[in-house]
Amino acid sequence: MVLSDVYKHIKTRTDDATTLKTQRIFRARVPIVACKQVSADEDFKFDLSLSVDGVRNSFLLRQYTKGDPRLRLGILAAKQWGREQKILDARRGWISPYALSIMYIYFMKETGRLKNFLDEREADEALAKLIASNDSTPEEYCGFYPIDVEAGSEVEKDIYDFFNFFGGGSAFDFDNDVVDIRVNANIKKKEEWLRSIESLDDTQKWHLLGHEVLLIRDPFENHSLGRSVNFFNGEAIREVFRTSFRNKAPLTFLQQ
Repeated sequence: MVLSDVYKHIKTRTDDATTLKTQRIFRARVPIVACKQVSADEDFKFDLSLSVDGVRNSFLLRQYTKGDPRLRLGILAAKQWGREQKILDARRGWISPYALSIMYIYFMKETGRLKNFLDEREADEALAKLIASNDSTPEEYCGFYPIDVEAGSEVEKDIYDFFNFFGGGSAFDFDNDVVDIRVNANIKKKEEWLRSIESLDDTQKWHLLGHEVLLIRDPFENHSLGRSVNFFNGEAIREVFRTSFRNKAPLTFLQQ
């Protein structure tokens, strides 16, 4: 009800220089208002939600990238690539930008390029402190970090290796492996995850794992961020990784 009121409020806002386009997505697991601010200079997209999950997720990503400009630039470039390949839309059976970010962090960890392994419990503790402090603009959640453009050539190699990692067929097995960046109770294989939930009924299992085509474990909850990906979209995602590595797909974010 509150989010509906917020939606109605922002729909009434007008600005001579910008246009705010909105879309209600209230049937999603976490209801949001998707917003796009259009101006003569640039377009700016963001989601508005009253859930604390987004805050916690953002904190985790920001802590990973805060001290690692190479990782931050890689995630931004990978997400731009994902948008161009049209694979970032969880509501339509693809993956979310957040899920792709988790995949990139996982790749960097598995290939030994990432040394900063964050304990996901730190994000829970930080969120509890934020709620208790009643601070509406904490720097660790909303401050901007500079982009290290000098790392571009190194990041370019990282991203093509990222494409090969998930598209080459030898490093990651979509049928058996699990993308999991957790420090605690990490799960590596599909069968291991299935055994951990074998006491649940089919409906409960579906809610957690969905189609079981792309298993990306949420860092905080026991569900897959790829649960909406069906077989055909899963094959398409694999093919996008394969062809992007083989053809050395342009990385437009790094060319700006």
